[in-house]
Amino acid sequence: MATNLLRFLLLLLLLCGINMSARAAAPAVPFGDDINSGEYFNTTDFNINENTREIGTPVDFIEAIGAGANYLRVMQADITEDNAGNGTDGVDENPDDPDDGGWDWRLTSPPAPFSHSASSSPTNIYGVSGMGLIRAYQKLGTAETGLYTAITDAADYMAGNPGIRSSGDLIYLLRCDSLIPGMGYADAAKAKFDARIAAYGNAAHLADSIKNIRYSQGYANGIIAWDIGLWVQAAGMLEGMYPDDAYDYGQAAVDMAEVVWQDSFNDNPGYFDVEDDKGYDPSRANVNYWWYNIGLFGLITSFQYSGSHVSEIGFLVNRLLESQNRYGFFSYQWGGYDNDAGWQTTAYSVMALALVDQAAYQTEISHACYWTAATQDASGGWVYDTDEHLPEIGSENTVALYYAEPPQMVIVDDDFISQEAVDAYNIANGTGYLWGYDAFATITDGIAGATVRTVSVLDGFYTVPINIEGDSPGGKSISISIIGSGQLNTVFQPTSTVAWNVGGYNRQAAIRVVNADVTFQNMTMDFDLIKASETAGILYWNATGEISGNLIQNMNVPDNFNGYREITSYFRAPDYTPESRAHVDILNNTFLKTGRIGIVTHDYVDATIDGNTFDKVDDDFGYAIEMGSASTGIISNNVFANYDTWAASDASTVAAILVENLFTQGVTTPIEKTVLIENNEMYHCQYGIYIGSDYVGLAGDVDINATIKNNNIHDNITSGSYSVGGIVLVEKNMAVGSSLSAVIDSNQILNNVYNGIYMYTEGSGDISAEITYNTIEGHYNGIRVAEFISKASNFDLMVHHNILSNGLNARDDIAGGYWDDGISTGNCWSDYETNSGYPDQYNVDGNAGTIDRFPNIYCGDLCDCWPGNANNDAGLNLLDVTSLISYLYKTGSAPVPYSICSGDADCNCSVNLLDITRMISYIYKSGTPPCDCETWVDNCGWPPSKSTITNSALMWHQTAESISAPAGSSGREEGTIHPAPAYR
Repeated sequence: MATNLLRFLLLLLLLCGINMSARAAAPAVPFGDDINSGEYFNTTDFNINENTREIGTPVDFIEAIGAGANYLRVMQADITEDNAGNGTDGVDENPDDPDDGGWDWRLTSPPAPFSHSASSSPTNIYGVSGMGLIRAYQKLGTAETGLYTAITDAADYMAGNPGIRSSGDLIYLLRCDSLIPGMGYADAAKAKFDARIAAYGNAAHLADSIKNIRYSQGYANGIIAWDIGLWVQAAGMLEGMYPDDAYDYGQAAVDMAEVVWQDSFNDNPGYFDVEDDKGYDPSRANVNYWWYNIGLFGLITSFQYSGSHVSEIGFLVNRLLESQNRYGFFSYQWGGYDNDAGWQTTAYSVMALALVDQAAYQTEISHACYWTAATQDASGGWVYDTDEHLPEIGSENTVALYYAEPPQMVIVDDDFISQEAVDAYNIANGTGYLWGYDAFATITDGIAGATVRTVSVLDGFYTVPINIEGDSPGGKSISISIIGSGQLNTVFQPTSTVAWNVGGYNRQAAIRVVNADVTFQNMTMDFDLIKASETAGILYWNATGEISGNLIQNMNVPDNFNGYREITSYFRAPDYTPESRAHVDILNNTFLKTGRIGIVTHDYVDATIDGNTFDKVDDDFGYAIEMGSASTGIISNNVFANYDTWAASDASTVAAILVENLFTQGVTTPIEKTVLIENNEMYHCQYGIYIGSDYVGLAGDVDINATIKNNNIHDNITSGSYSVGGIVLVEKNMAVGSSLSAVIDSNQILNNVYNGIYMYTEGSGDISAEITYNTIEGHYNGIRVAEFISKASNFDLMVHHNILSNGLNARDDIAGGYWDDGISTGNCWSDYETNSGYPDQYNVDGNAGTIDRFPNIYCGDLCDCWPGNANNDAGLNLLDVTSLISYLYKTGSAPVPYSICSGDADCNCSVNLLDITRMISYIYKSGTPPCDCETWVDNCGWPPSKSTITNSALMWHQTAESISAPAGSSGREEGTIHPAPAYR
């Protein structure tokens, strides 16, 4: 049991000027065995200034450790001029520090500046005051200027001065040796340790002496175990570095650890007893309670580094955790009381937990470090409310921050206003969130200071704009997923914006993501309160990530209110390359009222846009998607509606999807721009898809390679007499290397008023198109090919296996050639029997002399064939079997209407004995029925040409109605379409 020397302690307190009513911790200073302790160590309490920043404000641990290290650098009596930044020695150094590489014990700022005084540095605090530099350098490398110099200034001076020999000094030199090998720092530490052992006789006597001197000073408390624990650590580190030395450093560590075990656990003599000194006195009158938790640090360190009494460590850790306050700090005395905060005890508690198992206690460590960083002064140090600050405390706190990690998940709730509110949530949900560390009121606070994090946003209404910026492209340090609790529950409706501050633009955004990887999921993004021209709801610049499962709405600004450049989302990656693109996924969202453009991509972005619904809703100008300049991507499984209003200001055409290669005029090395548009539905738009280079002088050597497949483009329409249709292909910049290649395959292009597919150039265009297996019905022009101004463009068209039923099925004034597969199959033409080429060919209307040599008549439906029904009657029966036998073995008539499809019962793309046996098995033995027509088309392709169709099959199942050009249009001589200028 510790003896209460009340009279002695009262006298000591009076002599040292202790404020008995002070509410904060007296810092502990390393034991110095031959120095005047009264000069370098006193027990004056300081009140911690916990209002440096408001608790609950996010912190950045990297910034905090950097600031702490820089504070230590400027507080050093630098040797290498002028590393501390206070002037050159003998010239303008102010104050004129002693150039001894050390630190003051205590300073007051203001009025004194944050710099070393003119006094010599105390010899027992070099190591503890410099250790923060080492840990910061290990964390930051060379990021903070001058850290390496400050470290070596101190180490060199310490190594050469035998009077600098506290435990912390030895540990500092040993860590320096690992950090900067070859400088002899470990040998210097070894020599200092050996000298202490020689002076005291053995390690146990050294530990006993420390214990007894601290007791005689009036400190029968945790400072004893703390002091001895650091000597055990030094011995353990020496054993690791000098395992073959004649002196047994490992045994020295065991012997010293035994001293503290006897004192703390065996009541021998019980100066610091882990049970009897476990208490809390709000007046701090009971000295035995002081430094309880740094005493636990000393015990844990002793047992961990010596390997003795390790069975006590679990108990000690649990006892330590009993003193962590709900705000994160560890208290000066036992218990974690609100009014007992301690910077030093928090720092050493963090070090103890990290020493035992950092991964297991990372949450507790980071909670403590949050409080430490939140109470850091702007100077980078930690300043008491008396304006006093201790470099030792600054170093210990900086060491603690070395172990801090931002949380992997945080929670955001607009109802959080303090730790009390978070505590209520914790109690209700069995969680342990800390206000300001991993619990916040705004999404912006939730992402602040993050590197890798999931931000879980609870039900609520969030109005603060979001700004996320990481490192340069390719080295992004921020990867964040912001996950709402559902579209109806988590509503982001910003009331203000942030400036882009990239690319030289004077634009605003509600969500700004730069050089980061960010995901947004499961929320409503409502931009109604910030919508304006030159404003984007979402900006991704040199950024990657995912936007999925959201409702994104309300960017429409009418034309007559300057609503020409309001953008729902803008993705651009100028600092990536064609070989290494910034990828974004935009999945399963609902976009409503999307302004000028719902999604625009530029430069070296690669986007997957899948499963979304786009609805313009209002009669307001704008596209759903613009995949512009050199960007690439996949646009699939989306639904587009109501992009049908051309621009009131200049009558610019709109479409659901715009793909262009403009603003690439600086590109001289060819770039392939690949775009896949697949399985989408587009209706009630002016055009479904508009692809190409439609402004001369704005494109470079960028080749668009588009695949348009399995889309349903139907019932598109606009007001007035303006052009409307399904697909537009246009190219005007062949002279600079621009080109357009398109595969248009298996689409339903139906009832789009004027044009099904419209291709044109203006004298310097390069278009290649493969148009196959499409149904193009219900237009004035089914397929239109034209060139304007001159006849210098390149067209390379392959058109076959299409069904066309339109007012004018096709007109080609420039491309020419044959619209068939060159073998046996062309297209199905609704007006074939009235065409001038009937019955041998189909002559395409226009000036180019285009011919379909193998027009297919029986094609109103791709599945008019009935596999197995060889005689084309009403059912599958014996007559089909006999017809097949006669055809195969007796030179009988071929199956009708298609010899191969109608007779191919097993869909293996040939008629043979296997088809006969399958039919017999099905009719008489309940075997597998013949396959269906859809399977046959999937396996074998489209039915063959008229050359294999019997006369009885010459029929057309869908007669084109009389389709006229829209009133006021130019009909067959329609010119170029006036597109909207690409957004940039």
